[in-house]
Amino acid sequence: MNWRVTQVDAESAVLLLTCPGLCWDNFPALAEALVEGWELIPLEQEWGADRHSWLLEFEGSRLRLEYEQHSGCWLEATHPDDREVVLWLGRQHSAASSHKD
Repeated sequence: MNWRVTQVDAESAVLLLTCPGLCWDNFPALAEALVEGWELIPLEQEWGADRHSWLLEFEGSRLRLEYEQHSGCWLEATHPDDREVVLWLGRQHSAASSHKD
């Protein structure tokens, strides 16, 4: 999987994510790989003129994967009680990506 955590905003519990070649058209296919690799459960998918928004679940916590064509991609909690889950995922997947190669 080519997804990487590029930044963790601990205060707001947001993970900024990147994937080589990520664009509006291929977001759904690339996001499927992220969802599968991180063991997330997709609940709903919405899209508009320049944004994809997916509601996901991880071990009972609701998360939102967002992609805006001009702003990038990020993962955030939908409820303040789930912020620690987002930060935990960031630690798990930052460590995993930094130990490859």
